[in-house]
Amino acid sequence: MQTLLAVLKKYLTIMAFGALLGVAAASWLGPSVLHWYSTPPTIPGSPPPMITCDGQVQWALTRLSQTIGGSALLFAVVFAAGAAFLGSVRQQKPSPSGTSGPANVDVTPKAP
Repeated sequence: MQTLLAVLKKYLTIMAFGALLGVAAASWLGPSVLHWYSTPPTIPGSPPPMITCDGQVQWALTRLSQTIGGSALLFAVVFAAGAAFLGSVRQQKPSPSGTSGPANVDVTPKAP
């Protein structure tokens, strides 16, 4: 059972890392791909489109990318600080009896 949990933990960690890389790649590549996709095609010899939203689309997608990146950075810092705080709190817990635990146990063999 322990081995199964170790394998699951390994693969879930890899999946989470891959998901974070996917979010980073989508945030970086997304605006340029969507700008390209939303630009109407031009046919040689035809007049240019009457209405284009290139500037507005580029601005909106850049702003979206900045918001996603900023939010990811903010949450990474908050979660790292929270993990550091919880780790330090768990290490400082005193034992209920005032002793330091198993280190104070006498392990010398008793005479029969």
